Amino acid sequence: MRNKLRTLLLTAALAAAILPLAPAQTHAQTNTNNFSEFGPAGRALDFLSSGSTNWLLAPYAILSSDNKSGMGLAAGYRLNDFVIPTLRLDYFDGTVWMPSASLQLQAPLTLGGKFTCIPFGFAGVATPIAGKGSLNGTAQSIIGAGIAIRLDVLGSGTFWQHLDLVADVEHWSGFTGQQYRFGLLWKF
Repeated sequence: MRNKLRTLLLTAALAAAILPLAPAQTHAQTNTNNFSEFGPAGRALDFLSSGSTNWLLAPYAILSSDNKSGMGLAAGYRLNDFVIPTLRLDYFDGTVWMPSASLQLQAPLTLGGKFTCIPFGFAGVATPIAGKGSLNGTAQSIIGAGIAIRLDVLGSGTFWQHLDLVADVEHWSGFTGQQYRFGLLWKF
C-alpha cells in the first residue's frame, strides 16, 4: 500500500511539474447547430457541440482478470495534448459503485502521416460508495496504462473527427486481479 501511495504522489508531482511546460492547445470548429431554444439543456448542448471545448466523454465496459464485469462513464477535460484530468463512475460486479478522479499523461503519435495512436498512463484515487462492505468510503488507488486510436482515418466527416477507440489495463487497490476497460471516446 505504501508503494502505491508513493507512486500516486510521484505521478501527481510529475504532472504538476509538466503542466506549466506544456503549451495549451484548443481545437476550435464552427458550430452550425443552435439548441439554445430548448432552454438550459439546449444551451449546454450548444456549448458542448461548439467544437471549441476540450471536454471528453467515454462510456466503457469493464472486464477483470477474475471473470467479473461492469461498465462505467468517464468525463475528462483536455488541458493540452499531454494532460487530461478525468472523473469516472464505475459499476462493477453487479454491486460496486465507485467514483474516481485521476490524472492522465499521454503522448499522441502520428504514424505514416495519417494514423494517430495515443499511449497513456494514469493514476488516481477512487472511493467505493456501495457494494464493497467495509471498504465503502475508503480511498483506493488506481494506476493503469492504455492506448487510444483516433478513428478519423475511417472518414473525413466531422463524426469521425470526434471519435476515438480506447482501451486500458489498470489495478485498483482493494480489488483482486486487473481490470480491463474498453470503449469509445467522444471529443466535444
